[in-house]
Amino acid sequence: MTHVTEFVLRICLFGAVLLVLRSIYQYITIALPRNKLIQQYGCKDAPRYPQKDPFFGLDTIRDGIRAVKTNCYLAQVEHQYKEYGNTFSFRFGTSAIINTNEPENIKTVLVTKSKDYGIGWRRKYAFSPLLGSSIILTDGAQWEHSRALLRPSFTRDQINDLSTFEVHVARLIQAIPRDRSTVDLAGLFYRLTADVTTDVFFGESIQSLIEPKEEVMKALHDSLEGGELRYLFGGIYSVIPQRRFYAAIKEVHDWIDGYVDRAMSKHASLAKKNVEKPSIEVPAKDSERHVFLRELCKTTDDRDLIRDEILSAFVGGRDTTAGLLGNLFFMLARKPDLWKRLRSEVEYLGGKAPTVGQLRSLSLVRSCVKECKYSIFPTATRGHMSLPFQFEPRSHHCASPALRLHPASPTNARTAYQDTILPLGGGLDGNSPIFVPAGTSISWHVSALHRRKDLWGEDADEFRTERWEHEREGWVSLSLARAS
Repeated sequence: MTHVTEFVLRICLFGAVLLVLRSIYQYITIALPRNKLIQQYGCKDAPRYPQKDPFFGLDTIRDGIRAVKTNCYLAQVEHQYKEYGNTFSFRFGTSAIINTNEPENIKTVLVTKSKDYGIGWRRKYAFSPLLGSSIILTDGAQWEHSRALLRPSFTRDQINDLSTFEVHVARLIQAIPRDRSTVDLAGLFYRLTADVTTDVFFGESIQSLIEPKEEVMKALHDSLEGGELRYLFGGIYSVIPQRRFYAAIKEVHDWIDGYVDRAMSKHASLAKKNVEKPSIEVPAKDSERHVFLRELCKTTDDRDLIRDEILSAFVGGRDTTAGLLGNLFFMLARKPDLWKRLRSEVEYLGGKAPTVGQLRSLSLVRSCVKECKYSIFPTATRGHMSLPFQFEPRSHHCASPALRLHPASPTNARTAYQDTILPLGGGLDGNSPIFVPAGTSISWHVSALHRRKDLWGEDADEFRTERWEHEREGWVSLSLARAS
């Protein structure tokens, strides 16, 4: 018995020594460098969001679920910023999170120190069942490769070719009743952007303005909604049954696979003909137009990868633009004077399709259209890409307030891949830098940022196009950034 006791004591002593050595190692390799970084930049802690459960934030999770169910999530976040400051920290499950609506902090994450941050596990966990390893869910070299494939779809010649847009806009106009009855434009806008996006990226339109694709679009909505909940609640959401989520994803994948299989089959057939007859020429019509799906088939025969990339392009092109159009017309319906000015400006066209030159001469209309992509990010910023229905901005009126008040992407986040610093938010006055440990999630909410009265004035909650007449481009306006 004595020998057994002695053996147990030796094991305990050995374990204790290992723990001490591990603590010393962590202090030397982690704590000392962190303390040096904190002292070097004069970092101070960000205000803490008051939580009854300081370890896992279960009360915050409960409040979040309640806000989502009552469609009050964004209002709740806006209230939190007003109550606890423009930057504050809290725990959400096992994750450490810093919420911020400081433009300089967001600029730091996306540009100045973008290499310190990445997509992180939460977005991948949320949307990888639907979007796989596509451009929306990747970092580094893989993201650069995907972006290089997508970029040719947005050359000046491609964007200036209005023929594709004209076909689908004409169908949209035809779908609007002429008897002055009430019409839901939001649904039509989603069908319009679906048609344009598939035409541009797939090489063929789904023509949903002619024949609505309600079942597959409902499946896409359910899968995206499920992904949003997974993103919001993280790994904790795994304990909830998600049969509808995965069933919806299968339906969407089956639909996309039809386009992918046809494109791959056509590419294989053309490649075989080129081998048999090397002098064969590609028809001029095909050679002039860059189609994303066709180009993907030239670079890989990985069916799942092609599906992931083409589906991401479809989601990005359809949802954000349709949301913008819906919010813009929602606002215009409440601004009859602005609506009259817009109508009077286009009357000289006489109902004919405009040319690129004519569009550029329509100052107010051009402001509305071009503000759909009022970009405050550099063109090469990592994690951002152009999408259909977006044009280079130089003037700013209508879409700007629509996106300011109702941004297409009201929230976003990145995860720190290494220990780093945010320039603002620490201390009682919020002006000191914040130390950000590796693994911390930085979330920002442009819906709250765009309603800050210290930045936008006391009328920040009002739709007022005049505020943009003398406004200079800057990091305050974030919703008009290239979608990520």
